Amino acid sequence: MLKKMTGFFNKSFLLKKESSKSSKKSTPDSKRKIAGIRFLKVFLLGNQPHILFEKNKHFYIKSLKGRGFYKRARKISLKNNFGYDVTKKELFDLNLIESGLNLILTYRREYNKKKITIFANSIDGLNFKEVATVKAIEGPLAFVKKDYLAGEFSAYIGDNFIYYGQSSSFNNWSVAKEHVLTPRQKFFDADKLKLINTFVLPEGNFVLYDASFREGEHFRVQLGGALFSADNPRELKWRSERPIWEQSLTGAEVETFYPLGAFWLKNKINAYFEVNGNLTVVELAIPKFETDKKINILKRHQGNPILTPKKENAWESKAVFNAAAIYAENRFHLIYRALGEDDVSTWGYASSSDGINFDVRGEYPVYFPKERFEGVVGEKYLPCSHPAVYESGGGCNGGCEDPRMTRIGDRIYVTYVAYNGYEVPGVAVTSINHNDFVNNRWSWSRARLISKPGQIQKNWMIFPEKIAGRFAILHSISPKIMIDYFDSLDEEKIYIEKSFRQTDTQENRWDNIVRGAGAPPIKTKYGWLLFYHAMDKKDPNRYKIGAMILDYKEPEVVLYRSRFPILEPDEKYENEGFKAGVIYVCGAVVEKGILYIYYGGADMVMCVATAKMDDFLERLTSDKKTVLKKIKLKTN
Repeated sequence: MLKKMTGFFNKSFLLKKESSKSSKKSTPDSKRKIAGIRFLKVFLLGNQPHILFEKNKHFYIKSLKGRGFYKRARKISLKNNFGYDVTKKELFDLNLIESGLNLILTYRREYNKKKITIFANSIDGLNFKEVATVKAIEGPLAFVKKDYLAGEFSAYIGDNFIYYGQSSSFNNWSVAKEHVLTPRQKFFDADKLKLINTFVLPEGNFVLYDASFREGEHFRVQLGGALFSADNPRELKWRSERPIWEQSLTGAEVETFYPLGAFWLKNKINAYFEVNGNLTVVELAIPKFETDKKINILKRHQGNPILTPKKENAWESKAVFNAAAIYAENRFHLIYRALGEDDVSTWGYASSSDGINFDVRGEYPVYFPKERFEGVVGEKYLPCSHPAVYESGGGCNGGCEDPRMTRIGDRIYVTYVAYNGYEVPGVAVTSINHNDFVNNRWSWSRARLISKPGQIQKNWMIFPEKIAGRFAILHSISPKIMIDYFDSLDEEKIYIEKSFRQTDTQENRWDNIVRGAGAPPIKTKYGWLLFYHAMDKKDPNRYKIGAMILDYKEPEVVLYRSRFPILEPDEKYENEGFKAGVIYVCGAVVEKGILYIYYGGADMVMCVATAKMDDFLERLTSDKKTVLKKIKLKTN
């Protein structure tokens, strides 16, 4: 998120309540002057960040780190060939670069009612003189090559439509007629592009641009990027499908917003903005330049699906899906949801020595409805004969759905969706002794409803370890992570009354419709790994799987979150069933460094995808969520 550069001019960062719903994207330079101060450009000198700003109609340069020649703010002069002070004029799109021993200032100003681009040069870093006027350049410049001695320059040029140009001198610029970047319909950058800077990386020329916009009561700060070939700077090799960084400023009025520049230092991008007269900064990682937007570290098993319905067993003849999973006694164990001729959800059992080929499979349900909240009236399950208030995986005929399994000590706890077929589904918990489980003695404890009756609740799970000495139940991930803590899981008093399920968000992300958490959290060296299900408003009715890492000690805090789905319903077996386009994770296991993700396909079959755990975590942790912090700077 944006960090405020505090203490620079002793100004406070305050966003007022939103009162305007205009579509203003950014602010013209002429309107950004607040209290006599106008931030103009942030740039690098000697690998140190500096800022060019205007104060009381004079231009200054100051080191943001308080070091070197510009440790204190130094006033600079800017004159034309006739000795006239150009700072008296209105200047636009300023940029300042270092080339050899020279500082080169570029800007645009009006001349004969037209905007022209000016190059000014300084040898001593204080006195600048205009040396070239160029009409061919229409817009700001982001330099690629800047060899002052050889007189060779190249740059990406313009706003909205961005071009590539090069020169053999300040005056002689050749700008390509065809643009290399433009806004894209149906993408995050469909409005306007504002060029920020270019970085020469080993992979090629990386162009960073701003694509922020106002939408109703939200101001969305968005950065995009594009990679061009170093050998052919007009050849586009990669462009971000989604923002490489974004932040939504909600409930506040953004009166002024302007990108001030960015630089690449120590494999990080530092991007600076002026927001309401304040200097702000965000630090970003260089994006991974991949042509496929999906995370390809996960690999589906070629033999998917690994479990299919058994026609000869009436209780699982229609569907077997959404399995819980644990590893115990050298075997992978699944408890899967099964649907048969009566459309009642029960649980089946399967186990495997390799996590892929499940050679042991029970012939009878290992758990079936027993309580009234599961649809049992008297001593047997009675499917309802009247319309259901809420249809849950089979409509009127509910049962015990979507188990999540966690081992703590010598007991295995299972949370699941309990549905009686005519009211709304809730969450219940049961447990079994570990030895009984691995020896297939299905002596479950009596199930208890732990969610408030009358509330629609799903996707609850238990952490595999105590947190601060207490058992933890995760019961919501949207709009925030919600966890309740208990001294015991075996007492009747376990009851969670307040849980929120806000699925629809306003964020410009792939997961702007969050469905719920997936498998129980897995402990890693970075924190708790949690999978979840979500949809994209631009791609509705397709459940996709994402991942996040929660803080180990404070799991309500999200440390990392996948910028793209880790798995999407693209295969045939994920689209042919009771719910086409749905993939659903209820169980995951890590064994010998391999991550096994077990998921249901189209609410009909069981599938598995695997990855090397270290590779998966490395990729996921590259999407670290930036945090709003204050930076104090010395003003003298």
